[in-house]
Amino acid sequence: MIKYFVLLFLIIGIHCHSQNTTSQKTVDKKIEKDSIKICPFEKNCGYYKGEVVNGKANGKGRANLAGGIAEGNWKDNRLDGYGTYDWKDKGKYVGEYKNGSLKGNGTFTNLNGSKYIGEWKNYMFYGQGTFYTPDGKNYIGKWSEGKPKERGFITFAKGSKVAIKSKDDKFTGQGTRIYQDGIYYIGGFKDGLLNGQGAIYFTNGKYIGEWKADKRNGKGTMIYYPNNGQSYNYVGEFRDNKFNGQGNMILGNNDKYIGEWKDGKPNGQGTWQYDNKEKYSGLLKDGHRSGQGTYIWPNGDKYVGEFLMSKQNGKGTFFYANKEKFVGEWSNDKELNGILYSSTGEKKCTYKNGIKTE
Repeated sequence: MIKYFVLLFLIIGIHCHSQNTTSQKTVDKKIEKDSIKICPFEKNCGYYKGEVVNGKANGKGRANLAGGIAEGNWKDNRLDGYGTYDWKDKGKYVGEYKNGSLKGNGTFTNLNGSKYIGEWKNYMFYGQGTFYTPDGKNYIGKWSEGKPKERGFITFAKGSKVAIKSKDDKFTGQGTRIYQDGIYYIGGFKDGLLNGQGAIYFTNGKYIGEWKADKRNGKGTMIYYPNNGQSYNYVGEFRDNKFNGQGNMILGNNDKYIGEWKDGKPNGQGTWQYDNKEKYSGLLKDGHRSGQGTYIWPNGDKYVGEFLMSKQNGKGTFFYANKEKFVGEWSNDKELNGILYSSTGEKKCTYKNGIKTE
């Protein structure tokens, strides 16, 4: 079940019951001028400024944590009462907390534009609530309790609503599935699985295209724009959720690849067009230039020959912009054995085991 998409980042990744605390000197209640270090959520520590009692965050204050900004009412280094949490790369929650847990009424706005307004318990949608998609669709009703139901919720045509509660449900048709973390899918289903044409929208991007048995299979478009890291836009073929077959990718730095893919990496014949105007055409293996290929530089230099691990390795000819050329063997981008010819075709020098001789 699309485990890649159903990571409970909202619930498990940031908020957790356990906490580590740093012992502090006991002081009277006051507003600290200097911040104190706290760990209100597991593996999510930072510095707090605000009201302090007995060396801990108690009262109103604001914490700049590794995962984001937490602000509101605190009790013993945990949010308790009304508060907000603004994730650096996921979205924002505004609402009630109980002992550091999302509990009560609150609103979570996802960076993909979706929003949930309603009741929470144990970090999850619980009770009455409304989920809104960016295009105006919504699900209004009761939500799962305890652990999130893997199958999520489906809204069918003409406004009818059905909550899928077990893997035994075998719905076939068009619908919308809403996942516990705010990710949602709109498209075809077969026997309860994503199938046919459909689009899934997650925090840092979206996929629009063909599905088979809950996996991206067939032709589609994948757009990924993380808060940190390389963004990309891929248009092409998929198999088992990975880029497989023919496809084009444009990276956030404007590098572009057109060619064959296997298991999510460039494999086979392809062309890289780099933002700095350099260009490679030839064979690739696991994302590296490997095999016969041609590399062209914007100044007019050109290499035609063999590559290994993206470097000139093996037999090849380097054509220099000044009309000179080297013919022979290469090792890690350096001349190993061969002859350098002048622009008039005369022998200029030789290389033997990487040593140049006149």
